[in-house]
Amino acid sequence: MALSAAGQTTDPMIVSNASRTTHSKLDPWASWARHESRSLPSQGLDPARTSAEHVLAAANKRRSFSLATEILDLGCGPATCTNLLCANYSFPSGTKILAGDSSPTMIQKVQTMRKEKVAEGAPHWADVDVRDLDACSLQLSPGRFSHVLAGFVFFLTPEPPKALAEAYRVLAPGGVLSLTSWERNEWMDMWLDVCGAVDPAMHDLGEKTLGKPWRSVESVRSLLEAAGFVDVEGVMFDCGMSYEDPESILRFLGDVVPIFKESLEKTGQKIEGGREELLRRMVAVLKERHGEGEGVMGGRALVVTGKKRA
Repeated sequence: MALSAAGQTTDPMIVSNASRTTHSKLDPWASWARHESRSLPSQGLDPARTSAEHVLAAANKRRSFSLATEILDLGCGPATCTNLLCANYSFPSGTKILAGDSSPTMIQKVQTMRKEKVAEGAPHWADVDVRDLDACSLQLSPGRFSHVLAGFVFFLTPEPPKALAEAYRVLAPGGVLSLTSWERNEWMDMWLDVCGAVDPAMHDLGEKTLGKPWRSVESVRSLLEAAGFVDVEGVMFDCGMSYEDPESILRFLGDVVPIFKESLEKTGQKIEGGREELLRRMVAVLKERHGEGEGVMGGRALVVTGKKRA
């Protein structure tokens, strides 16, 4: 989720190895890590889970996890992918799983989760290692992993080609990279439309964050092939977000998602009523589209896999 090069200051990117006393200032994903569990209804569509399910299914199809030697969950966030992998797939006993992220708060969250899972006797979690990783400079030995899993990661890095090159480097010959990225989603489109009506620069921020080259299977295939991957395949899938009421979900996103938080703060300075006025406008748009109460915001994503030449 939040893997980046040191010194990057745009929304999802963060200097790693920050001290615990400065996480709230240096780690833009800290709020998400602390409050992620209250973001969505207990039953419904969760984009992170949907993405992880497609990442895992696609990776397993290209190279069965029964043949895994070591697995990297790159940009692991709250370890959604690792958790589903351990719970739902079979792979050789003792297979190591490395869950890595550049957000110190995410790392702490997953370390705590690992301790709890091991104490419960959950399968495979004793073989999970949790580590601070920079996607653009992994500091891992080459040819190490049979599978690299990356849900909504590469387009958030400051240098996506460099991050792809690193993923290729650490894969073993014949290894598989499985990744997801967004074609579009309703909450981002709505957010940028409301903020962009006040400050057109917000549209540039959205384009920079999602990145046009990552919005189609064809363009992502080109990126992977440029990094050396072969036999690249991809498909689109629905990836919506459930919510219990419009105001609660929009306030949550505004509090914890870096690009939304940044856009509210910057754009709010330009209008009377500030942040609250922007949220009021967004709530009005969401209610107009989907009514009061529970609903679903639509989204479309893509899952793409590629192999390292054997």
